[in-house]
Amino acid sequence: MSDFLKQFESDNYHSDVSADKPAPSEQLEMQPVSEVPDLAPELPVVEAVAPEPAPSVPVAPSFTPESTPGYPPEPLMPPIAAQQPAQAMQAPEFVPMTPLTPPEPIPADHDQTQHPQVPPVGYVPARIYTPAAYETPAEDMQEEVSVDAPEETSLAVAPAAPSNPKAAIARTEDVTKKDTGYDKKKIVLYATLAAAVIAFCALAFGIFFFTQQVEVRDFTGSNISEARTWGIQNRITIEAREVYSLEYDADIVISQNREANTRINRGSVLVLEVSRGPDMTEHIELPDFNTMTTPEVREWRQTVRALNANIIEEYNDDVEAGQFIRYEFTDSAMTRQTYTRADGLLIYMSRGAQTFEANITVPDFFDRALEEVQQWARENSIELTVEEASHATVMEGSVTEQSVAAGQRVAQRSEFSITVSLGISVIVPNFADMSSEEAGMYPGLEVIVQRRYSTSVRFGSLISQSVRAGEELIGEGQRVTVVYSLGRPYMDNLIGDSESTLAEYFYNFRAHGANINYSVVHVSSHEPRGTIIWMSSYGQHISMNATIHFNISLGDLRPPAE
Repeated sequence: MSDFLKQFESDNYHSDVSADKPAPSEQLEMQPVSEVPDLAPELPVVEAVAPEPAPSVPVAPSFTPESTPGYPPEPLMPPIAAQQPAQAMQAPEFVPMTPLTPPEPIPADHDQTQHPQVPPVGYVPARIYTPAAYETPAEDMQEEVSVDAPEETSLAVAPAAPSNPKAAIARTEDVTKKDTGYDKKKIVLYATLAAAVIAFCALAFGIFFFTQQVEVRDFTGSNISEARTWGIQNRITIEAREVYSLEYDADIVISQNREANTRINRGSVLVLEVSRGPDMTEHIELPDFNTMTTPEVREWRQTVRALNANIIEEYNDDVEAGQFIRYEFTDSAMTRQTYTRADGLLIYMSRGAQTFEANITVPDFFDRALEEVQQWARENSIELTVEEASHATVMEGSVTEQSVAAGQRVAQRSEFSITVSLGISVIVPNFADMSSEEAGMYPGLEVIVQRRYSTSVRFGSLISQSVRAGEELIGEGQRVTVVYSLGRPYMDNLIGDSESTLAEYFYNFRAHGANINYSVVHVSSHEPRGTIIWMSSYGQHISMNATIHFNISLGDLRPPAE
């Protein structure tokens, strides 16, 4: 056996291969059945006919690895699986030829007749292509080999070793079949991979293209703040160019340099033309408002964009509804010739006469304070008229009468009048019919009683009263002054009294209406100093303008001797 392997290794196999040898791409390596892919539908069953054994080398009836020393060597390939039928084989992949490891040498006393040289279990000889192999006829094969191994064994039947190992190698013939389906599958696989790579690249490019672009919105008529927010979100620079416009309000987009619904790269600049509103410094010619109605004035304001011109509608009983009443400039120095959009203008238009529904119930205001009625009138837009009059029982400042009875209904702007008490009234009596003591105690009046000297009115009679009799005095604390007569002035005898009493005595005359005076002369006398020793008139009625003369003692004389 060892000689056989050595002979196999030493043979210059490659030098014998003719130019007709098939190309390497057309050769198939034979491998264990367990490693061959399933190509049963495409590969036909290949049967190899082994040559009959030479007469000089009989085939042993049976062979077991345990009966031969040194066998079996390590198999070059794993055994063929018994349970896998040969029909399930697939086209094998091309693998390089593994060098054959020779088994251990057979002992010299080995009997070849009893134990012929048989390849190891599981050994499949490599493909050998020689010109002799192609020329060897099929009938030289001694034994037929089939790739369909029987179920009871997983080993391929090896041909019996011939007496000449080199001749046996030359006669060995392998069947080679080109697997055209495998190449087609590889082409399909490579085409599929190429298509997948192209699709992936196209998808990646599309994603990149669409993520790096954004669709432009139509910002015309929108506020510039919306465009700025959109630009921040989509990384688009918004460039606003402001212009004056009568059509658009301030900060409203007029136009844009990119059409709506088109795509723009992120990081690009979107130019927007934005309205600054009307030019506020521009002069505006005021029309004749007297010939215009309220809708026409509103239309004029909107057309010329006079935003600081305010239209005020108010009720007017004299001007028809919808007609012009007046206009006013907020600045007194402003005129029609200098008016601009920045100046304030108030235009008053009539709403006509105002009519209200009578839905306000009038309460009972009798004996209630005036302040309550005034508050009710303000809250309900009632035109209040207040009159004043005295009353016998109602205190001052309270209502005594009302023009609309309690419980009735009135409308806004209705006229409503009330009468307010001035206080409790008192009729002034004729105080000549009563004494001064009775006059001072008259009820409802504060009577001031005075007394005067009179040459014409007897003592105790009424000289005068400040308020004539029968006159009505309204309210509390009314004063009436009455004067009663003291009669004609009477001069008492004051001789012997002190000079110091003269001032008070004559003041009493003047305090009561008599213009009576006195004069004093100091004379030498033995009477105590300051004593009245003489007077020109006493013990009688005197006139209202009399003057009384007095002599007053100096007390410088000695009293006369008795």
